[in-house]
Amino acid sequence: QKIFNQHCATCHKAHDIGFAVGPDLTAEFRRAEETIVHDILAPSSRIVGGYETYTAEIRDGRVLSGVLAAESASSLTLSLAGGVKLDVLRKDIKSLNALDVSLMPESLGTVLKPSDVANVIAWLRQPPIRQVLFEDNPMILNWLNEGGGTASIDTSDKTSGIASLKMTPLQRHSSRIPNWEFKIREKPAPGEFRYLSFAWKAPNAKGVMIEIADSGRWPSPNSPKRRYFSGKNTSEWKATQVANNTPKKWTFVTRDLWQDFGNLTLTGIAPTALGGPAWFDRIELLRSPKK
Repeated sequence: QKIFNQHCATCHKAHDIGFAVGPDLTAEFRRAEETIVHDILAPSSRIVGGYETYTAEIRDGRVLSGVLAAESASSLTLSLAGGVKLDVLRKDIKSLNALDVSLMPESLGTVLKPSDVANVIAWLRQPPIRQVLFEDNPMILNWLNEGGGTASIDTSDKTSGIASLKMTPLQRHSSRIPNWEFKIREKPAPGEFRYLSFAWKAPNAKGVMIEIADSGRWPSPNSPKRRYFSGKNTSEWKATQVANNTPKKWTFVTRDLWQDFGNLTLTGIAPTALGGPAWFDRIELLRSPKK
């Protein structure tokens, strides 16, 4: 962990440590050791989609390099090392270029001793006790690529981290999000989970819902399986009720997925706003319930 903190945590998150500028490395324990070594020694040889480095030349003379976290018609947001998010107006940008090199320094191969690399890999390959599905990461806007609602990152209203996910009716969803193959089991083995935890609020909506895809499939509209809701269910789908009232303030929910729905492989989600906007934060899978 010490080596990770010194050389990796400014741009990567793993086991709830560090900043998610680049890909979250919590799931690295599933990968072969030689592929992890290759990514450390040659970081630019394989850049995960959505984490390309951009260089923005600003009209005031500054040159900024970071990962493109979000963009609109008038501005863009760059994620910089250390978790800094920088908003830049497009009118202030002289040029913007995507690079074929990673933010991760190529020099790690000479800075780190073989024993350091081995220690980092050993630490990364510890099976996680939790798997964060959403915490601040704007990439979720790309992942939730279907549905008639709108999704946005809201930094002004959150209960964990620096941002929440805001949803307007009805929902944004994806049944297969990249690298999501999370097994839900009664007695989780390493890398498996049992519980779903999240926070939500919908102060001016009739209700709020979250839907779960199993192996790329959504539940039947006539079954309450793999859907949770609070308040009034105004959708056409049956769902499992968490609470009678719509959460007006941030409310944390932990559910026993296995007890509710049995064995499944979680591959996607659909945050859903019922009759008004809803906010979601700190969505994660756990091996044991929160205390």
